[in-house]
Amino acid sequence: MTTKWSTDNIGGHTKALSWLVADVDGDGKAKLLQPWNNGSRLGLIVYGWNGTQMTTKWSTDYIGQGGGALSWLVADVDGDGKAELLQPWHNP
Repeated sequence: MTTKWSTDNIGGHTKALSWLVADVDGDGKAKLLQPWNNGSRLGLIVYGWNGTQMTTKWSTDYIGQGGGALSWLVADVDGDGKAELLQPWHNP
């Protein structure tokens, strides 16, 4: 096994709730997703490979949801060839 690339800082947050891998834009290439806790708000960073290193493809400090989740999942739930981020949560 060989290391393709490594770094001690990809520029993200240390408050990661999960690390997920999925093709979220339909280009056939896996991305690294980092949902993160921004207080009571949910942030998200999407990293991708640019040919030489991982770079931030997209990020926001609030995607309109809270950070609580029972699990984090990715799947193409609508058949468009792009994976969606799923956040199941407990609603008593």
